Amino acid sequence: MNRIKCVIAIILCSFYFVSRGQTSVSWETNLKKAVEKAKSENKLVFVNFVAEGLAPSVQFARQIGESQELAQYFESRFVRVLVDISKDQQVARQFQIQGLPTLLFLDSRGKEIKRLLGGVTPEHIIYWAQVLTGEKPSVDMLWEQYRQDKDNLALMGQILREMPIYSLGLTSRADAEKWQDRVEKLFQTYWNTKPREEMINEKDFGIIVLYCQKWEEKNDPVEFVIKHYEEYAKIIPAQMLISYLASYVNTLVNNLAMAGDLAYKQVLARLQGDLKPIFDVVQTKSLPVEYLMTSKADALYTLFREKDQEKYIQLQRDYLEKMGDLAGKEDYQNAAMNLLVKMQNKLTRESATQALLWLDKLISFPMEVSEKAVFVASMGDCYLTLENKQKAKECFNQAFMMSLQSQDPQLQAYFQQKVAALSDEE
Repeated sequence: MNRIKCVIAIILCSFYFVSRGQTSVSWETNLKKAVEKAKSENKLVFVNFVAEGLAPSVQFARQIGESQELAQYFESRFVRVLVDISKDQQVARQFQIQGLPTLLFLDSRGKEIKRLLGGVTPEHIIYWAQVLTGEKPSVDMLWEQYRQDKDNLALMGQILREMPIYSLGLTSRADAEKWQDRVEKLFQTYWNTKPREEMINEKDFGIIVLYCQKWEEKNDPVEFVIKHYEEYAKIIPAQMLISYLASYVNTLVNNLAMAGDLAYKQVLARLQGDLKPIFDVVQTKSLPVEYLMTSKADALYTLFREKDQEKYIQLQRDYLEKMGDLAGKEDYQNAAMNLLVKMQNKLTRESATQALLWLDKLISFPMEVSEKAVFVASMGDCYLTLENKQKAKECFNQAFMMSLQSQDPQLQAYFQQKVAALSDEE
């Protein structure tokens, strides 16, 4: 279900919901009193859990609280409660809160009826609120209707469009896998059944974006969009259309190169053919997009297929030199991490030395502390290749200290193991 929960799914939702500004939402702070109020007013309860010391959860609560759409819908239907688990640990234990953000829908007796995890949008919250109040059929209900009417294209399209929202409410892995299989088959049925001339519209473009994430040469729906690019350009926002197609082609090229498939060159040749109208619109801050894509793909093919570290390094040096000051975080990250991940124990001393230079430049860019910790630890791996255990240990210790700020126990444990392994060797 990962593809359904990807960023494109969030973009897709913008097709169906429109922001109406911001306002302030009032929150109860006592769950017991909120349940009593809900019972007396015949409402449901909506609970948002936060922790005062955890800034992201507080920021998320603020964003939810500023949604005018949410406020208008919830006003007559829900009692809203904000629970700070750092102050009310009993409630956190009662509902087994494992992480934040966590949102709960409760009935008027205080019994949980739905749980949402992660940074969902107000639109996703309203969707589930409508389902729980009976104002909207759930995807489960739509699926049962579809089983009785399997030729209903409108019903298929509705299920496919609502799946990204519905999927964010799935907490069971078994349910996620079940729906993944269902909707993939449903999309194929929809694509094979619906007349092509009826596919050139906003909603069906959204469906193609969502369900065509397999980066393969012969992807008929994507090729259909490319063939009818000018027609789609009249109805789809330019940024959304170009972003999807350019990203798709770029990822396809890179995946083919990493797979050692020279077909990536055939795709690149299309930049001067049927893909030209699309990539002519793509704006870059530095070099032509064709050069950028070709340089990256050639380097990936050299590393992953030919396993030629020296040639890979030279290609990346040439690329970064041409980019100059315009080379960004992603450029240095790709150059270093592709090399380290692919070669691992086969990394040469020359490669380790070069990777250190790229990583040193990389960590100078703004980034989350947890991300920076990973790159600092990667520097430690390079020093191990160079047989400098002291510097390696310093890097692993530094990464561990950074991980303490990130409040990520798995990351902390990983860096602790790194440090312990070196200490055991001494």
